[in-house]
Amino acid sequence: MLSPLFLGILVQCVSTVQQVTQTRWNTGTNPPETDCHTMAAVSNIISMEKMETVYIIYDGEQDTCLYKLTGNLTHRTKVQFMGEDTFQDDLTSVIDDLVQHGNIDMMRRTLNVVLSCSARCIQQALVTGLELDMKVGKQSVLRHFSKWILIPNDNTGIAVTNLTMDNVILLTDNKNTTIKEVATLLWAKEGRQWDILDRGSTISLNNSTVYPNTRFGLNGRKLIVVALEWKPFSVKERDSGIVTYSGISGEYMDYLSKSFNFSYKYIEPPDKLWGHKTEDGNWTGIVGLLQREEADMCSVPYAFNIERAEVMEFTYPVLMEYSTVIYKTSQDESKIWKVLISCFKWEVYIVGVVVMLTVGLLHVCLLKSTPDPSKDGRIMKNSVSSGGLLMGIMPPLNQASVDIPMFDSGRMLFSCWWLFCLIMTAIYRGNLMAFLTVSRTVVPFRTLEELANQDVYDIGAPVGSYLSLAIMSSNQTTLKKIWKKIQQTHAVGPKSGDADYVYQLQRLHEGYFAYMQSNVASDVIMNGTCSLAKMKEAFLPTVSSMTFPLHSPMARLFHSKVLSVMDTGLYPKWYGKWVPTQESCSDKSIDVGVSTLHVHDYYSALAACAVGVSVASMVLLGETYLFQIMPRRNIASLTDT
Repeated sequence: MLSPLFLGILVQCVSTVQQVTQTRWNTGTNPPETDCHTMAAVSNIISMEKMETVYIIYDGEQDTCLYKLTGNLTHRTKVQFMGEDTFQDDLTSVIDDLVQHGNIDMMRRTLNVVLSCSARCIQQALVTGLELDMKVGKQSVLRHFSKWILIPNDNTGIAVTNLTMDNVILLTDNKNTTIKEVATLLWAKEGRQWDILDRGSTISLNNSTVYPNTRFGLNGRKLIVVALEWKPFSVKERDSGIVTYSGISGEYMDYLSKSFNFSYKYIEPPDKLWGHKTEDGNWTGIVGLLQREEADMCSVPYAFNIERAEVMEFTYPVLMEYSTVIYKTSQDESKIWKVLISCFKWEVYIVGVVVMLTVGLLHVCLLKSTPDPSKDGRIMKNSVSSGGLLMGIMPPLNQASVDIPMFDSGRMLFSCWWLFCLIMTAIYRGNLMAFLTVSRTVVPFRTLEELANQDVYDIGAPVGSYLSLAIMSSNQTTLKKIWKKIQQTHAVGPKSGDADYVYQLQRLHEGYFAYMQSNVASDVIMNGTCSLAKMKEAFLPTVSSMTFPLHSPMARLFHSKVLSVMDTGLYPKWYGKWVPTQESCSDKSIDVGVSTLHVHDYYSALAACAVGVSVASMVLLGETYLFQIMPRRNIASLTDT
């Protein structure tokens, strides 16, 4: 429940920026009496706006009129009279309490101030309110959510040129002409100007919109938005030297600016970093700007964690996803040099040789044990020597045999063996065609554990990102290994966020580099190229939101509109606009049959021919030596003898 001092302090919050230096409170001496008929208009305004709490600052000459005002109000409206000496301290406490609760509806219902004193008193109250709004009100609480009623009891004007409070009413009473006037302060292209609601001997506001600025959101306020490039949400653009950002976040900003009537300009953190916590508890980069309230918001989604939540305010999530690892694919080098023997695994070749030798031995055994009276020793000798093991070797090599078994048992064995060889040969030919026409991609790792245990690929992650922070602070053994490799990459790379991003992308396209990124960002990086691939395992689920300075009422104000983006289907539309569908990376020639073969596809066959020629040449040299050179030497030695 709000204290009476709280209410009194709030009255002085409405501010004129004309005076920035604080002066001593002085309401003047012996002000003239105010006609109590003005208080009837004040009572009418309070009832029309359904104000639950009203804070009043007044001078001592108006006790009777103010008590009459409180008597005309309903029991639902609480009136608090504020003390001049404790105004600043009490108002600070009130604003701080409202900021901590973050309830915008409560701010609108309770931040209602009546200033009924001299023009100088009112002016000083406005200046004090402006200063407090900048210090503890996040530059928004009093500016957008409070309502002010100014009742000067003298004829001195009130400066409003630099007044930033949206909702201000001025009631004046000319004692000489008995003419009363009610005016509301509007925003115009030329600055602030008064719009007269009613004027005359009596005031009637029954059909008037007393605070029209409440219908126009932030009333054209210019917000400072901090951002860095993070495609597809934040795409950096330059227009005449001015940095702007488009992308999905740009769509969000355009949508919010139209809904709440504000403009914005982009800035970047001087260090070009997303932000990490330093030893003294402060933050660098974008998080540091929000921590120091040097920016009104960040348009790029930030993943939520406890440390960030201590210095930033998060709105409704705009992105829910996982992280992944992308890398450049590489072709299987065995296709070039081992294609002839890569069609089968080595176990298949061993089994084939064993079966071939077994069939040969069985054929020899059948030749010896067949009970046919027509066989003689000469036939047995020739059959065993020429048709034994060769009968098992020839079919897989020639798919035929010149010699046919003489006996039925041998022919049955030979038929089964030949059928087996035909099937295996057909499979081999099919695999060979597939190896030559379809590219085979090497998958270096499928899980984080495999990534951590390999030494071929370097590992990188965006500097200062949530992904880097999560891996750095993890207690898992696998992530600790990965973080050590990420540190090695960061040690040799640029320290700036933008330069580091470019550097790691370059390493990625060069090859043998694993780049850890969010799933959405990796889709953009991989779009338009077929040389990159994702790791099969997804990890580290994240929920990301636009961020604001801690306890900023803007986060709560924008909450419903950000939620409506999901409900109305705008987000899928924006996502499809900025993340085009990945085209198929399949070779188009495969769709119509067989792809074109290149010279390197024949390297293994040429290598086999080269080996055959080399072996044949060596055999030829050996035969030449044995059958020509050696006999000639023997003859020459005999002749000499």
